[in-house]
Amino acid sequence: MTSTATTTELKRELGAEAIAVAFECTGSAAALSEAVRIVRRRGTVVAVGFYQGDATGLRLGEEFHHNGVEIRSGQIGNLHPSFDAKTIRARSVELARSGEVVLGGLPRYEVEVDQARAGFDALRRPAEVLQVVFRYV
Repeated sequence: MTSTATTTELKRELGAEAIAVAFECTGSAAALSEAVRIVRRRGTVVAVGFYQGDATGLRLGEEFHHNGVEIRSGQIGNLHPSFDAKTIRARSVELARSGEVVLGGLPRYEVEVDQARAGFDALRRPAEVLQVVFRYV
């Protein structure tokens, strides 16, 4: 499956019940809407991104209500009461060491710091670029 696969294609390939939890980390209201669309019925979307301004592109009239999707805030400092920071850090390291979670490897764009505008423009293409690295020379 390519990174440009649509929500419909993913659900068709994996099955409607395949994705129980989705983490939305971009802060884009439209991406949050897609996360709501991709999870299974009664699924959970963890909204990690920081959402600013109007929620343009967020659609709550369809899958959200019809499928009973739960949206939870995953902002830093807003830990679930059943967890503490020490336990989360230890579990994160354990998952990374076991290979269950792969860190890094995000599509990235590297530019000289004086080309910062091009870097920020690249972030408008999330299918190609998820992070920008500025080089200082």
